Amino acid sequence: MVMIEVIVPKDIEGALAQKGISTDMCKRAIFEAEDKNRKFFNKATGENMVKKITDNLTVYVIYAPVAPEKPSVLSVKKVYSHKMRMKNLVYTMPEEVKDWWCVKDNCPTVRGQWDLEYMNVTRMAPTLTCPQCQESYVEEDIAGKPVAVAEMLFEKKRA
Repeated sequence: MVMIEVIVPKDIEGALAQKGISTDMCKRAIFEAEDKNRKFFNKATGENMVKKITDNLTVYVIYAPVAPEKPSVLSVKKVYSHKMRMKNLVYTMPEEVKDWWCVKDNCPTVRGQWDLEYMNVTRMAPTLTCPQCQESYVEEDIAGKPVAVAEMLFEKKRA
């Protein structure tokens, strides 16, 4: 197990509480990712991105060391989530290289297209995808608006 300290700033703690996401879940996601090297890294910003999948939620955590001289003290920068399940990778676009790197495979991510399912409805959405291991993350701008709106519409349709 990697020896790290994770700091969750108060403003992020408050936002998590409103979404029903525990700070412990975010910390566990980081501990697991650091231990197994299952994360994406942005070389330009120095940030890491990990995800934690629960029964009804996928939570993404973006974090970084608090300072270069303290690489084992990590601070959470952003947390976002969605309710859709990633079902299968439809295709990748190798020519569309992204800023995030897969740490496990030491390669840049590319744009991927995944089938996401929610309430028995499947829709395709863009992702950051490792072309080697196919680990994929939905970016915040996609999870925050298009996916959230789709979830709301599916819920209303089922009601």
